[in-house]
Amino acid sequence: KCMPVTGGFSRSAVNYQAGAKTVFAGAITAVALTLTVLFLTPLFTDLPKPILSAIIIVAVSTLVDLQEFVHLWATDKRDFLLVSCAFLCTLFWGLLQGILVSAALAVTLLVQRTANPHSAVLVKVRDDPPVFRNRERFPHGEPIPNVLIYRQDAPLFYANADSFQESILTLAGDGHARVVVIHGGAMPLVDSTGAATLTRIRRRLAERGVHVVLCEFNGPVRDALRRAHVAYDADRVSSKDGESKDDSDEEEEGDACAMFVSLTDAVARARALVREAEEATPREVTVKLEPRERSGAARLSEDGAMTAVSADDL
Repeated sequence: KCMPVTGGFSRSAVNYQAGAKTVFAGAITAVALTLTVLFLTPLFTDLPKPILSAIIIVAVSTLVDLQEFVHLWATDKRDFLLVSCAFLCTLFWGLLQGILVSAALAVTLLVQRTANPHSAVLVKVRDDPPVFRNRERFPHGEPIPNVLIYRQDAPLFYANADSFQESILTLAGDGHARVVVIHGGAMPLVDSTGAATLTRIRRRLAERGVHVVLCEFNGPVRDALRRAHVAYDADRVSSKDGESKDDSDEEEEGDACAMFVSLTDAVARARALVREAEEATPREVTVKLEPRERSGAARLSEDGAMTAVSADDL
């Protein structure tokens, strides 16, 4: 370790280069400096300053690890930017200024990463057992028809709640999704703002006829979402299908999202909701009519309503 002996960074570097290991090196340096000032000053009177500068440069150069710069460039460009700014500010401005600038930049990067975390839309890449992965990394994956599976790889709290909501509403706004499955496996925390955001997303999507299903959240988050009446335990409710549901179960399901332990169960529920939505959507059936003089047609919907049209409309 480098043991600071004075306020100057260069002197600490020289001390480290000399092989100092403990704080006692400062006492030795003080004694040597006192003897030099008292008895050896004439020997250093005519010593050129470039020689002293060379000693400092050689000592400080050993503290710069160029391989670490290469490693950071290959690993994370933002960390490379951070260490580069800290190095340049320290070199051309000062040690304290370099520390302050690098600390402020580190906080800025942290806020940026927290407010805009990594997220993914999942597709099925294997059937047995079912495996779901990021569609950008597995473009050959098979999406679930009319189902959007969204995963955020960060806690859901006040700093990123708005971006989380905007991402889901944008992805579900193409008109193809009938069910949105929110995967919480990489979401270790959901605070009160995040819980309110989930409720707001469910209501916004319900206005479009889109259902919301939650899955893969850890135990503490599941408990918090149940207490906040954001979601109900769909696995427990499903186990009571063969039994009569009590009033508490119906009240719990009233204004909350279904929440499953596994993604497989959530996808099964999403498929069932898609089938129910398709069966409830009226479809038009074209019936051709062929009278003697003029051909015509009528459209018969599943609800029994018939609309006559002319042959030109067909």
